[in-house]
Amino acid sequence: MSEINLTIKPQGGTEFQVTIGQEQTVRVLKERCVEGAGLPVEDIRLIFKGKILKDEITLAEYKIENGVTVNLVPSSGSKAATTPNSESQPLPSTTSPAAGLGGLGGLGGLGGFAGMPGLPGMGGMPGMGGMPGMPGMPGMPGGMPSPDMMAGIMNNPMVMQMLSDPEFIKTMLESNPFLK
Repeated sequence: MSEINLTIKPQGGTEFQVTIGQEQTVRVLKERCVEGAGLPVEDIRLIFKGKILKDEITLAEYKIENGVTVNLVPSSGSKAATTPNSESQPLPSTTSPAAGLGGLGGLGGLGGFAGMPGLPGMGGMPGMGGMPGMPGMPGMPGGMPSPDMMAGIMNNPMVMQMLSDPEFIKTMLESNPFLK
């Protein structure tokens, strides 16, 4: 395979270019991003088409081609320089961002979003059921999702953003009739 040119778009930073072989792994791409991002490799998280890229997978396997943009966000444990916007919103912990929810780490017991009655389960998503057995969720025999699946969910940037918003958590907790 040939060399490809990628645009790396850091969160709140300046875009930069990286040239790399398509057969290289995500880890090698992270190593090439160290200088432009100003972060150590272990603090770099790369996202392409809404997916967090895993170190051991090649760029070709993710179908990353010449000219595409890959988003770069610092891992939550990084000590990256903050921008004015990021100072007011600290990055969430990836170890267990839902740990402060009183044992609702899987979010399964949370009711629907406020103003969306009749959609019980995980965040108001229909057909996903509550904690016991979680009916309606294929691929989850016995109920609860695997730790790897939960880690993937909890490391999703959209979930991390929601869980870092105290108003969102407050609304979710207040809208759950089982927690009143």
